[in-house]
Parts: sequence; C-alpha cells; structure tokens
Amino acid sequence: ANISKGGLFVVTRTPPPLQTRVVVTLETPDGTLQLAAEVVHVVPPQADSPTAVAGAGLQFSAVTEAQRH
Repeated sequence: ANISKGGLFVVTRTPPPLQTRVVVTLETPDGTLQLAAEVVHVVPPQADSPTAVAGAGLQFSAVTEAQRH
C-alpha cells in the first residue's frame, strides 16, 4: 500500500506473525532489488475496515547505501 526508505506496508489477508523475517523483491527501473525485512506491525483481517486494511508493516534491515538510492 505504501513504501518508504525504511519499509513498506503489504496488503494481505494472511499477514505473517510479528518478528517474522522475510525477503522483499522489488522491480525497479534500474533492476531487481532483494531486501531483508522484518514484520513490525500486523493488521489482522478481522480489523479490516474503511480505515484499517489487513496486512503487514515491514521494516527493511541491512540495506546498503547503493540499495537505498
């Protein structure tokens, strides 16, 4: 749903548990990026509403300066 230098929010009705480590693959105009991330926020499906969408907030970890740019 959104992305920043520090992480992103993934809309999904099956979010992984908190503190799960994942690898995020992003397609960019300059090529593919694979970034390590950790689940730091979960919105469960039962909380789904017009103001809260089910999903997971991921915080990037170990991002290099080149990846950040």
